[in-house]
Amino acid sequence: MERMEEAVTVSYAEFIEKLTEGYLTKSSCCIFFTTANNATGRVIFSDGQIVYLSYANKTGNNAAAIMPEIRSLRYRVGQSRVKFPVDDRLPATELILRNVAPIAGTLTTGNIQVGVSKSERKVIEEILVDMIGPMASFFIEDHVVGASNLQEAINNIIAELNNNEEVNIFKTKLKQKLG
Repeated sequence: MERMEEAVTVSYAEFIEKLTEGYLTKSSCCIFFTTANNATGRVIFSDGQIVYLSYANKTGNNAAAIMPEIRSLRYRVGQSRVKFPVDDRLPATELILRNVAPIAGTLTTGNIQVGVSKSERKVIEEILVDMIGPMASFFIEDHVVGASNLQEAINNIIAELNNNEEVNIFKTKLKQKLG
């Protein structure tokens, strides 16, 4: 006998939080969802790990790649004894959650922050505007938005700066503002 929760309509960001909850609580369940344009999907958890992902007739990484386009959806969670498919090609659940997070979003998984927070991004952008002017927005888009964490964003920016003097200025200002 399968137990299903009632369907809930939420924003995409709220749905990602539900997926994160499944990861953190080591859930085993199937989350069925549908979007306004009638695209459907499933996320299957086994002991907190995503073992299957489908959306809009795509599976695995192909589904994860297009999921951030979703704005809102209806979902329900099912507990079942039915054996669900397992996709052994899927990356680690933390990476999946990062990849399906809303664009430029930050996702917190336990003690691990995935992405760069809005406040960190704002500090970096302010420093870069002072240093390189209007090109700062390109640096943010290219090197901060997709970073998995603050250190990765910093390393990406440092790799693009022209010389050691700029690198030292950037690091100094960053340390003053972020600690």
